Amino acid sequence: MMAAESSISFVVLHYNAFQETIDCINSILNNVKAEHLNVVVVDNCSPNGSGEIIKETFKNVEKVYYIGLNENAGFAKGNNAGIEYAKDVLKSDFVCCINNDTIVEQSDFFEQIVRIFNETNAAVIGPKVFLKDKSYQRFFTKLESVSYYKKQLNSFRKRLIKHRIKLLLSKVGIRINGSSDIKKANVAAANDQDRSFFETEHKDVILHGCCLIFTPSFFDRLRGFSPETFLYREEEILFIDIVHAGLHNIYSPDIYILHLEDAATNTLFDSDYKKKVFVTKNIVRSTKVLIKHMQ
Repeated sequence: MMAAESSISFVVLHYNAFQETIDCINSILNNVKAEHLNVVVVDNCSPNGSGEIIKETFKNVEKVYYIGLNENAGFAKGNNAGIEYAKDVLKSDFVCCINNDTIVEQSDFFEQIVRIFNETNAAVIGPKVFLKDKSYQRFFTKLESVSYYKKQLNSFRKRLIKHRIKLLLSKVGIRINGSSDIKKANVAAANDQDRSFFETEHKDVILHGCCLIFTPSFFDRLRGFSPETFLYREEEILFIDIVHAGLHNIYSPDIYILHLEDAATNTLFDSDYKKKVFVTKNIVRSTKVLIKHMQ
């Protein structure tokens, strides 16, 4: 049983998009009511120097701690650096890994986390996620079969070849129009989710990676994300690790955040083709890791 005086650290992984990171940190500091609250900002070696802007902006704020990495470690390793600091240095009971393009507006965010943990003993808790238009963020909630992910892997390999060809053609002035296959696939995979789904608590589902709250039960047996991926599939792999450890997770509509989506990724590219190549390449790599974990 955790008391209301328990401590929480928010880990905010930063890359390039400094205004989004500043807004995220301020939303936590201004809105979340908790006696023992800290924010750990991990700069993933932003090439535009924005990490220093973040560091300077919050240098006199006692609750904000800054970690600057020497290389872009990706999502899993970058967050793990923040988790390690939150646990080993700040001695936090709970650690919330939250995207820098999110906003927390809920004053009892931490109070609800403590309540949910005390009632369920969940290892990881995930919130309801709203998008800018106030619609619900759809996401994959169940693990599919190995054969399903192998088919996906082959499909994404083919897409990667197409995207690379389009990128090469664009460099010589030839542009081929086309919509995002990845976005279509994500929406189609979650099209059975309606309002009632998002307003209901769910146990043992894959949670959305933009906000994951790690509890004392998690840290009794695990330490963080699997470090094998750079970007994508972290949620599925985390789910597998939780199951293998004999733990459980909870999706709760009683906590919620706003997600602005893709702020850091969008700063990387000056063309849509480059972004598609980057995204698809990392999905291919991470899907390989996911299949290995399942086998």
